[in-house]
Amino acid sequence: MGANYLCTDNSVIENFHSLLKKGTIHSDWKKYNCIEDCILDVQDWCIWYNKNKNSEIKLKRNKIIE
Repeated sequence: MGANYLCTDNSVIENFHSLLKKGTIHSDWKKYNCIEDCILDVQDWCIWYNKNKNSEIKLKRNKIIE
């Protein structure tokens, strides 16, 4: 965060949390029996987000550029 607070400083993490909740906790088709199931699902989603999603975006950008 910069010297002066701007609402845009927080927008990146807010967007990430929104995507995380939509993909895991607030998904209509997922029901968790215990907290461990939820934690494992969040971990799996984070792995997908950091590896697969970013590579999909790079592939789309390369197709646009070419």
